[in-house]
Amino acid sequence: MKKLTMVMALAALALLAFGCCGGGATSDAELEKALDAAFDEALKEMEAEMDTAAEAAGYQVVTDRAGMLSLDTESATMVCGLFGDGHMPYEYDGLGSLPHLSEMTETALAILDNTPEGFLLVVEGGRIDHAGHANDIDRLIRETVELSEAAQVAMDWASGRSDTLVFVTADHETGGLTVLQ
Repeated sequence: MKKLTMVMALAALALLAFGCCGGGATSDAELEKALDAAFDEALKEMEAEMDTAAEAAGYQVVTDRAGMLSLDTESATMVCGLFGDGHMPYEYDGLGSLPHLSEMTETALAILDNTPEGFLLVVEGGRIDHAGHANDIDRLIRETVELSEAAQVAMDWASGRSDTLVFVTADHETGGLTVLQ
């Protein structure tokens, strides 16, 4: 965890330095690519440690779609999904043996709804941001559709309940995407 914290701190410093100093030696895309690579490398190095730490803490670790879908959601209480190295692949490129965001949402809800005290579930379509920064409309659209499908899973689960709030938002816009009529 210390290594990831250090990478994130260095990333923040790099962004601050480039944001304040400007210049043209390194483009935003080049900087973002370098920061993503550093982040991915830190995640890869931590994966085995996270797997071991999660199991030692009593979590059932799943690493692919089949493992996640085979969970007994009525009895599972502590589950840790570690799906791949670094970022999840884009929906557009295919996920291989990894689950879709909507499937992760459905599984999480099936496990968490066994908790009588209630729960908070945060679901993020994080690759939307990456596709937006890259101005990659094909991947951006598919990621947004999958987030919509995950939100629909949550809405279907919450339908008819008076104790549930489903809140969907974006933290910012990237890539200059606009909707034209």
